Amino acid sequence: MKPLVSVIRCPGYDQEMVDRAVRASITSVCDPSEIIRPGHRVLIKPNLLAKARPEKAVTTHPSLVRALINLVKELGAHPVVGDSPGGVNTEAAVRGIYRESGIGEVCRQEGVPIVDFETNVVEVNLPGGKLYRKMTVARASRDVDAIITVPKLKTHGFMMLTCGIKILFGLVPGLSKANYHLKMSRKEEFADMLLDLYSYAAPRLTVVDGVVAMEGNGPAHGVPRKLDLILASTDSVALDVVVSEVIGYRLEEVPTNLAAVKRGLTGELQDLEIVGEDLDEVRVSDFVKPITRGVVRGVPPFLKHLLKDISSPKPVSNESRCTLCRVCVDNCPSQAMRVEKERVLIDYQECIRCYCCHELCPEGAIELRVHPLARPFVHTGS
Repeated sequence: MKPLVSVIRCPGYDQEMVDRAVRASITSVCDPSEIIRPGHRVLIKPNLLAKARPEKAVTTHPSLVRALINLVKELGAHPVVGDSPGGVNTEAAVRGIYRESGIGEVCRQEGVPIVDFETNVVEVNLPGGKLYRKMTVARASRDVDAIITVPKLKTHGFMMLTCGIKILFGLVPGLSKANYHLKMSRKEEFADMLLDLYSYAAPRLTVVDGVVAMEGNGPAHGVPRKLDLILASTDSVALDVVVSEVIGYRLEEVPTNLAAVKRGLTGELQDLEIVGEDLDEVRVSDFVKPITRGVVRGVPPFLKHLLKDISSPKPVSNESRCTLCRVCVDNCPSQAMRVEKERVLIDYQECIRCYCCHELCPEGAIELRVHPLARPFVHTGS
């Protein structure tokens, strides 16, 4: 049987509207009572990248989290909510992210615990690991009967797309994420690491917030884009293939999609079954992609090596926006950034182009710029 992926219209975040769309998306692909049993403890994992209001499209909208909490309760199970945002995560910082996103208030109103992802960790086996056989993750992900992920549909400067697979990186606590960026600076390796993590997490269900997505230079400083969609599947990799199709990515443009096909974890679009909306009716032809990392078109193979450095977008500090908060410095995996004479300086010999600084800067002061000589050969995200 082909993996099922649902694509359902949802033209806003009115709670009743979201409830209907979430339920329609889920029941189109499975019988929820068969994957969530009475008495189960269920982890609902949203995308809580950074401190941002829901309208910024940085985090999962709280209405989807509420809809899933209520569904889990109706099934006789016990929901908990958790995620590890990017960067240095003190208890106060995480609390602020939950508060700003609106998800903290939803949990309070619904009487649902928020579980610790930062300090209560455990080493787990990865049954389908290619690069990793063990990883340290939040203990809460192990001590539940089922995981439901609720990603926000967004572009990503390094992995091109953050959705059903990339969201699982949030199972890795705080600063440990930087170590993986340092060890796997090549996107192909990073994609395989994420799929190794997927083999452990095995979400029972993934429900995508695509009502308002993010285009451009995501995942934190792109532009909100209204798509009016909620998608769902019990197969996260198949779901990402469909999401990619909706926003105009070729399968091979998204490293996790390509790696998943190579590993036999998913097929191409024709190998999947899509229910709900006709893809031809929901495709977005002008969805703005992030700046592409590396030379991507019109360059002979013998020149790619010579042009690799100038063609990779470089993070640059915009001094007019920078508040010298040091978030970029403190979270740089390769320690390529420092503050000197009230300026953020970047050592490009050490920079691994992971773009964590761009992703985590609260002021959007880290910009990605392409060398003028390389601009004819790269996608600039505009």
